[in-house]
Amino acid sequence: MTFMIVACLKHVKNALIAVYTKSTVLILCGFFVVLCFPNPVVAKPLYGVHLFSPSEVQSAHEYIEHYAPDNQVSTVVVPFLASDLTSAEKKQSWVVFFESCKRLNILPIIRLATELDSTGWRVPTHRDIIESATFLASMEWPDESRKYVIVFNEPNHANEWGGTLNPEQYAHLAVFASQWFRDEDVGFILMPAGLDLAAPNGTRTMEAFTFWDRALEAEPELFSLFGAWSSHSYPNPAFSGSAFDTKQNSIRGFAHERAYLEKKTGRVLPIFITETGWANTPKNLRTLRKNIEYAVNTVWDTDEIVSIAPFVLRGDPGPFAEFGLVRDGGKLSETGKIWVETLSKMK
Repeated sequence: MTFMIVACLKHVKNALIAVYTKSTVLILCGFFVVLCFPNPVVAKPLYGVHLFSPSEVQSAHEYIEHYAPDNQVSTVVVPFLASDLTSAEKKQSWVVFFESCKRLNILPIIRLATELDSTGWRVPTHRDIIESATFLASMEWPDESRKYVIVFNEPNHANEWGGTLNPEQYAHLAVFASQWFRDEDVGFILMPAGLDLAAPNGTRTMEAFTFWDRALEAEPELFSLFGAWSSHSYPNPAFSGSAFDTKQNSIRGFAHERAYLEKKTGRVLPIFITETGWANTPKNLRTLRKNIEYAVNTVWDTDEIVSIAPFVLRGDPGPFAEFGLVRDGGKLSETGKIWVETLSKMK
């Protein structure tokens, strides 16, 4: 019996937690899965924000209120850690999060994650994926037909994948995750991990399309299981590039990914820019308004992009302080002010 057959049957899940046999997973299910993905249509991209914690959803709403009318849907990207399932308190924080999203007209985009250990972010297990899928399927999502889930984060960085570069392992786990989530609930729409489009080939990083080439060699039907695309289209180098740049490592990185996907599969997926933004440095501030205005009004003004979530709502205290749109105390940073002023003028 192939793994595909057993993976589609819920009554054998406990056995699959312990044993995973790679087989012809995609032969019978793949075509059906592709056809079932709803294709969201939006007149303009939805602008939201990237969060570190579900507890920030009210603060995110207050930030979004600066530029969006009350009846406008917005988005938040937030990591769901495997450890969030280890206590009743953490689980309840997610119940509150989803209730808040429904009340505040926010469309959540959930990024799967594990925990930090001595190697970086721990490599996920099948159990992590199964338990996360079961829990997230039990939540009251704002839109039952659009339950967006990103399958982990930047695995072309060793510190995001247990200290290793292993596209093949990522591909196998992404296939497993995509199928398991869809078996839990057909409303789930899975996206691949956003990759660092500026990463070179080296001992600790791998160039993005080299990573995907190897992943596709291991799992040729990988991309057929995704219903949308997650992109980290940052203005590099050093998060300080010009919005007018067109290279892979620019804010147009999503276009390079779109071309790659279409070349490899013939598919065109809706794009979610789940991380982007300029570092809040004195040098960047001199050109930031021009860059953000051009990005919003020209580069990202396309119906192929569903959502854009700048990184990050609150970055301080910590290593991401220079990216924060809101400072401690709730005041907008200089970068946050420019984002808000630009988005307020968007027609």
